[in-house]
Amino acid sequence: MSFVITSYFTIDNAYAEVAHKFILPSLVNITPKLKSDIRGVTSRGNWGMDTSYKPEFLKIMLEHHKEDNIIFVDADAEILNYPSLFENIPEECIIAAYKLDRNSWYGREFPESERYEILSGTLFIRNCPQSMELLEEWIKRCKDNPKIWEQRILQKIISEKNIKVYELPMEYCRILTMPDGSEPIIACINPIVVHHQISRKLKHRKL
Repeated sequence: MSFVITSYFTIDNAYAEVAHKFILPSLVNITPKLKSDIRGVTSRGNWGMDTSYKPEFLKIMLEHHKEDNIIFVDADAEILNYPSLFENIPEECIIAAYKLDRNSWYGREFPESERYEILSGTLFIRNCPQSMELLEEWIKRCKDNPKIWEQRILQKIISEKNIKVYELPMEYCRILTMPDGSEPIIACINPIVVHHQISRKLKHRKL
């Protein structure tokens, strides 16, 4: 299967400008040309509810692009080079994501149960029935737990159901700054997908 780059942004607040500054123009000059489907949606009221829409959006993308695997990136991401790795995800993996080692990233020790974090800013979803089952469960739990971050819900489902995740390298989910705005302590020489983390500034603002 080929793949399609997907993302969404809310049309009635500042995230529309974010998408037009980052993800949309970054797709223009990639060679070979990337197939993409970037959509504007109506805000559900706040940042948490808008991010919890992610599994619903992914389900729509799977249903719409029946011949393609789905690559999701946040609207404040940029694709800098052709992401060829997505053509070679092992067949037994229905999902691929970057697993952040918080000990290394933050330079301090976390409890072992909190050390690793699945990041949903860049996701590969294989177009298959098993992925649809995963998304259905993710959608349900997001609705049942509206105050829990969607990527934490995804990580819990993956753990409970022992879902095999292909671990993307940091180059495919490179966060450009630490929460305080400083440079990351871990270098990344040739990033493919970078994340600007604009939501750190916007998510608590009334948009």
